[in-house]
Amino acid sequence: MRKIYLSLSAIMIALMIAIGMSVRVKAAENESATTDEVIAVAVNMIMNTRQFEDGVKEPFSIRNIDNIYDLTGEVVSYYVTLNNLSGNFCGYVIVSANKTDNPIMEFANSTTSFFEEAIDSIGNAQDVSKLYISDGIYGVRTDVIYEITNAGCVQMDENTLISVNNLNDESEKDVAKNKDMWNEQINRYNSVYKEDNIALLSDDPRGDGNIIYYPDNYETVDARTNIVPGGDIPYFCIRALGTGGICAPAAATNLCYYWYRRDVSHFSELYRGSWQNVCSIFMDYMETNLESGTQDNNLYNAYNWYFNEAGIQFSLNYYTGTHGGMDIVNEVDAGYPAHLAMHNLNLYKNHSVVAVGYNMYEYDAGDSIYVRIVDGWGENNAVTQYPNRYMWGGCQGTWNYVSLRPYGY
Repeated sequence: MRKIYLSLSAIMIALMIAIGMSVRVKAAENESATTDEVIAVAVNMIMNTRQFEDGVKEPFSIRNIDNIYDLTGEVVSYYVTLNNLSGNFCGYVIVSANKTDNPIMEFANSTTSFFEEAIDSIGNAQDVSKLYISDGIYGVRTDVIYEITNAGCVQMDENTLISVNNLNDESEKDVAKNKDMWNEQINRYNSVYKEDNIALLSDDPRGDGNIIYYPDNYETVDARTNIVPGGDIPYFCIRALGTGGICAPAAATNLCYYWYRRDVSHFSELYRGSWQNVCSIFMDYMETNLESGTQDNNLYNAYNWYFNEAGIQFSLNYYTGTHGGMDIVNEVDAGYPAHLAMHNLNLYKNHSVVAVGYNMYEYDAGDSIYVRIVDGWGENNAVTQYPNRYMWGGCQGTWNYVSLRPYGY
């Protein structure tokens, strides 16, 4: 469970007075855990600790797996976060990256992420890394390093960081015992939980791995639906705009195309001779790599530059997470499509789309939301597609999004 934080600076002063210097002990050679092994350990822990009603196991999915680094930049553990059936954050497990260490560093069933709360507290920072600092103390790194405390994020000074590096040298550990615990957890996962459809890695509620066309097929109540004004139009497939990992520039192009179609007199400057050229400009602004795609932290600046050049006044924000799709529901209800950047999904993997509508199914236990998207894939080599596909808010992975709202609309 989440530990009570003390000030690391105070701890360091006491330690330095008490021991004067640190003693370096040779560490055991690391044996890195694979992603499948990390998932196995996390799921085994979750299934043994989550609360169940009437003997029925509560459905969940793995939301994301993030690296946690030490102060030298080495990955030392993984932050495995969970979604409940409604797509909301419902807990985490921190799993060691090294199979010579105890597999579980900590876990909690909770409704908030202490890392995300910390990141939010320091503002809309870019390129944020999660850190393990020392002895159950965590932090975040931007251009500086912050320690996470009960009172919020506290910037660490250079002297404290030097002392922490000295004190973090590993002592002898029971490598054989730790490896046995890893093997026990992995074997139990493979024999008991691996095929259990309540838990794992799916983009839809049934885990069948299919693209969702008809959300009603997965639900038992009537849906509340909405789509942005004039949003049910044919959009460009990625193949019509270029080749390679250009899903983010293609999504931006389709978002511009939507506004152009919605009011051509006001948004005429969004068109630059051809829509292929628009996509090319966004590729440049987003620093898109044809092999690896586009980094999310380039989306904000690209939209800002492009819409400013077109002389359009607007509000622009980039958000991490969508609260199971509810943030997209709010965007659509206000009349605005959104650029949705999805990560670590089973089917779409890492992919950018335009969100133009939703189906929402309201239950006493929470809402089940399906976001209506333009995914850019199309069918049968088509060059255009209608927005007839959906993403379920409770799926594995994470959704980040760009909210772009032209003034007066």
